[in-house]
Amino acid sequence: MRPLLRVVVLLFATLSLPLVAHADPLTYDFVTSNTPYGIITTSLPASPTPQAYTADFFKLKIPLIVDGDPMTIPVKFFTAAAGGGAKGHGVRERGPVLFTGPTSDPTFLTGTFNFDGFTLTIKPETPPIPEPSTLLLFATGAFACCWFLKRRVALQQ
Repeated sequence: MRPLLRVVVLLFATLSLPLVAHADPLTYDFVTSNTPYGIITTSLPASPTPQAYTADFFKLKIPLIVDGDPMTIPVKFFTAAAGGGAKGHGVRERGPVLFTGPTSDPTFLTGTFNFDGFTLTIKPETPPIPEPSTLLLFATGAFACCWFLKRRVALQQ
């Protein structure tokens, strides 16, 4: 009965480990350089949920790191019809449109965007890759060690 139970437990562990792995929502890193405020960075979801939106813009409350100092400010991202670019902290920068889709359900574009005097780079964040096979390998090794240890104890008796 016990060997059958071990086989069932091992089979269950083998089949359920891949179910534990899941991909996180895609996140983009934003890095702005050559600004009067220094380097500005943040990470946002690729498809954020707007705090507010109209036909011309959508607004997000964004946690930023401005030259090493954390702050959170509301930022509006504008459509091409509204001049593109973004506005935050009282500064409006017209330029390229940074998103695709409607303002009610935007998706940020990736790439390097040039504004008047500074550059914004949006690129996918590289998340850690879940590896259920590593867990399976560890579990198999632990099972083998226990089996050898049990066998060795049984031979000594």
